[in-house]
Amino acid sequence: MSSGVLKASGGVRRGSTRASLTIVYAGYFFRYIYLLILIPFYGRVLGAGEYGRVLAAMSLYQVIWLLIEWGMPAAGGRDIAQKPSLEARREIYARQISGRVWTASIFGLTGLVAAYFSQALSDPYSYGLCAVVMAVISGFNLGWYFLGTLQFRKTILLELLGFAINLPAILLLVKGPEDGIRILEVQIVSGLICTLLAHRIALRELGWKLDWRGQWRAGARFVRGNVALFINAGIALVLAGAATYLLSLSASPAEVGRYGAADRLVTVGLSLIAPASQVLIGTISSRLGDPARRAEARRLMRRSLVLAPLAGLVVAATGYALAPVIVPLIFGSDFDASIELLRALIFVFPMALFTQVTTGWVLVPLRQDRSVALISSAGALLTTGLVVLLAPRYSAAGAVAARLGGYVLMCLISALVLRPLIRQGDL
Repeated sequence: MSSGVLKASGGVRRGSTRASLTIVYAGYFFRYIYLLILIPFYGRVLGAGEYGRVLAAMSLYQVIWLLIEWGMPAAGGRDIAQKPSLEARREIYARQISGRVWTASIFGLTGLVAAYFSQALSDPYSYGLCAVVMAVISGFNLGWYFLGTLQFRKTILLELLGFAINLPAILLLVKGPEDGIRILEVQIVSGLICTLLAHRIALRELGWKLDWRGQWRAGARFVRGNVALFINAGIALVLAGAATYLLSLSASPAEVGRYGAADRLVTVGLSLIAPASQVLIGTISSRLGDPARRAEARRLMRRSLVLAPLAGLVVAATGYALAPVIVPLIFGSDFDASIELLRALIFVFPMALFTQVTTGWVLVPLRQDRSVALISSAGALLTTGLVVLLAPRYSAAGAVAARLGGYVLMCLISALVLRPLIRQGDL
């Protein structure tokens, strides 16, 4: 979509859900080609120890990125879909940026302290420093803006630009176990280029006319009022990412690498739902705002609640059977201990899909933010507590048990929250 179309209409062009999903999944196809090349490359070239350092850095990066975003992408995408006028988009953009300046200032320092206490990130400390820099850059990405205005092609093209920078640079620069830090340095450069380009595109669409008066206070209020959405938007990253960092507090880099290999495969699989989430959160919110299409939105939510967990069960059963083949094929013999870890961790699939659909596709569009906070915070607290208790004694197996326990609790609470919505006819 061109900026001229947006300016002329003062709003957002509405495409069909099927067409939008096709566009987004086409972009994600290239993402998985990228991952299919790099994941085996990392495991075989770096070895378990150095791969563990890289994964610990990526884990800390994900958690700090989550804290900097503070649920603002979910709020921004929802608000901009329901208030598409040019003036409203300018105000939303300014509020988002000022809010992120506040959170980046606070949680960037938090990340530097957290890196100091990790065996994998403090020796050398450059791994922890790179993780925090990556998180700050990613915290200012504009995916929420382009997705909220249904400009899926722009998001995909920016992501493809990042891949085009990362892939050849990593393959050229990473030659052996001592080169793990170069992976992080390349991602810093590509992230900075793509983020700056995204802001230039958005500001051109907004006419370069932004009123920053009072926005810093508005940003602080926005951050304070966004706690519930922060918990929802970050729970997937907390559960998938923080466990690796917490394990690195007590385990060696090699142990972190073996757990991280299993965790990485599961995380890549779960990310298959991300394109659908990007499209459907905005689509469902938009249809709920249109009285003539509310029944259509509710029907879409009900179908998702049934189909997503069933797909997760199929993936879990397939992954369990193929784990002894998949792990050595991808990572090599140094990661044989990851096979049983993957066979246990794979059963988060149906539970994760059920909770993601419940929170992201149902409760967020219905503005049930308190229910979102209850589900997500309970799961995050239990997972974090179990990792802290079990990882020092059981190492990677303790981290796997913690992940599973957190998702079981989230599923139980999700079912209890959905029951009254069904009875009241809201779903």
